[in-house]
Amino acid sequence: MSTQNLRPISLIVGLVLISLIAATGLLADSFATGVALSNYSDCDSPAGLDISMNTDGTVNREGGIVTTDAGDTLMSFDQSSTFANYNDTYMGYNFASPAWNVPDGTVVGLYAYVGSLPYSPATTIEWFIAYQCDTQEIVYSCFGSYGTCPQSAAAIPVEPPEEPPVQPLAGPGHSCLSNPDGRLNDNPARDCAAPVVLYRNSGGIDIYGINPSNSQGILLIQLVPSQYESDAPSGNTLLDEVVNPATGQPIQVYRLAGGGIQVNAFYPDGKPYSVTWTPSSGLTHLAW
Repeated sequence: MSTQNLRPISLIVGLVLISLIAATGLLADSFATGVALSNYSDCDSPAGLDISMNTDGTVNREGGIVTTDAGDTLMSFDQSSTFANYNDTYMGYNFASPAWNVPDGTVVGLYAYVGSLPYSPATTIEWFIAYQCDTQEIVYSCFGSYGTCPQSAAAIPVEPPEEPPVQPLAGPGHSCLSNPDGRLNDNPARDCAAPVVLYRNSGGIDIYGINPSNSQGILLIQLVPSQYESDAPSGNTLLDEVVNPATGQPIQVYRLAGGGIQVNAFYPDGKPYSVTWTPSSGLTHLAW
């Protein structure tokens, strides 16, 4: 790895950190990849989520809960599932029966999950969106392993008072807005507070976890070209999983079935950040 002033943490320190960090036990073969509000969702049933996922053959249960920001549960269900070995976006995962309705201006939370019993981060994935029902304004969205998201609109994390954003720098004096440093995730609108930074070099891809208190990068994962340049032999495969020691949040790297990688990480408050990267298509944001 070439040495840059922008990356103050040495390769040796990064490798030592990797060896000391234990895996978090999240589901290795099934993972949520995105969520959106179905366009027909408003102040009465049915409402829906468009949920994206890659699952394995162990999935046999699914369910959902509809709540309000006042803490009311409008409906819930838990049932058998046919989402085993599913790799796509399911449009319109419905929350319909029993019928429900709420006044204009109510914030409604839609929570969905698929997996197997007992529900846990090792067996189940989930999605959540809270929206103002009359305007469809998204108040909060989330997806990930079981336990990542709130299950109720009343449990949405309270945003702290707005402060100047902390830039995800790999070294002091460098802003991703004004001083590009070669990172792959360099979109000023989506990446200036990213919890991870990706760099490509002649030896592969380096993935840094960001310490939000000082904006320093910690080298946590290194990939070689053979891990992402060709098709995965049997679908999406977990390549590595570590914990950012600065935040306690997990970082997962998957090799995608069509080649390339997906990096799933989390901001300090638990909000997901997820990108995919392939040599041919470059970087795509799934959550930020």
